[in-house]
Amino acid sequence: MEHAELFLGLGSESKPFAAVHGRLSSEQRTLLVVVESLARWAEAAYGEKVFDDAACGYARYCIGVAQAQKLYERAGKYP
Repeated sequence: MEHAELFLGLGSESKPFAAVHGRLSSEQRTLLVVVESLARWAEAAYGEKVFDDAACGYARYCIGVAQAQKLYERAGKYP
């Protein structure tokens, strides 16, 4: 489950999460199998940078949401 573990940050370099990995329920392990399949498909379809691109896109989305919230708090409505 290399791709799923990479996606979920469960690799050896993520020691706090590695301990959790050993305590996953059977339902959670099934989910990892599904995530692994999707991760392999995404990498095959979009290339090996797919997770970096997704992370950057999500960060941009979060920044946009925070900016919209800030505007809402000032004006009392969304632009």
